[in-house]
Amino acid sequence: MKESHLPSTEPGSPGSSISSPNSNTTELQYLLTNPIKASIATSPFPFLELPLSIRNKIYHHLLTIPALICLRQKHTGTHGPCSTQPQDRALLPGIASASAHHAVAGPSIPFSRFPSTNPSILLTSKEIFAEAKAVLYIANTFAIPRPSTELTPPCDFSVRLFPPGCQRLVPSLTMRIRSFYDLSWLLDGGCNVVKNFYRGVESLVLVLEIDDINRGFGRQWGKRKGEEWEWYVKRLRGEIVRDWVGEARAVPRWIGLRVVFGGERYDGERRGNGGVGKKDELRRALVEAWEGVQEG
Repeated sequence: MKESHLPSTEPGSPGSSISSPNSNTTELQYLLTNPIKASIATSPFPFLELPLSIRNKIYHHLLTIPALICLRQKHTGTHGPCSTQPQDRALLPGIASASAHHAVAGPSIPFSRFPSTNPSILLTSKEIFAEAKAVLYIANTFAIPRPSTELTPPCDFSVRLFPPGCQRLVPSLTMRIRSFYDLSWLLDGGCNVVKNFYRGVESLVLVLEIDDINRGFGRQWGKRKGEEWEWYVKRLRGEIVRDWVGEARAVPRWIGLRVVFGGERYDGERRGNGGVGKKDELRRALVEAWEGVQEG
């Protein structure tokens, strides 16, 4: 029989005091000052024998976060004999970085360092990877760069961003925007390009970020004194049409709009109560105006 590393519980022995119902303090002191050697496992834990519902709960705990995951794609460098100018950069397949963003204009941390996450579970086995990858790519909210003429290298959805076999699992994509300018690409066939290379995508959400309700677009789009609600929404609709849509075009139904303000969380939870009334008013008006320029 192997020698036990636990203290003896026989009367008179040095460790007998921890077996007494009134010796919790002594037992705690012993455990803190005398590390117990862990037994060596002779076989791996039968994780796949757990019910699928339990396994899925574990996957959700380790692989999903209540934040926006902003992705940057790999690309060629700007240094070296083959590339000396920024315009020479080209996209490469794969994710260069994935950062978790809690709130508008707030700090971000790498996805892998988010509390409770442990993406390494995907490397445990082929069976676990096959099960867990669906949770990772379906249950999280991924933000991709907004296509723009200012991007270097330019956006190219034909170059795969997600790992092989995983891009088709993503049901929704998010793009962060600051205004409705420079979005004509989406209506000039870009939305069909997104659908073509993200076969599983059912919705594209444009997250309109407004830093301050009293400045910039927050002030410009705010409700004017004495302005009737119907005319207010009509005015905002006119600005959307002028800046992006155009009179002869309509926004596809699967492209939605969400409005968030500085300091607000991307998962919908709010911080503080300052100016909530004005923010909710502008948020509702912009969404109504957006619905007015959608198809159908």
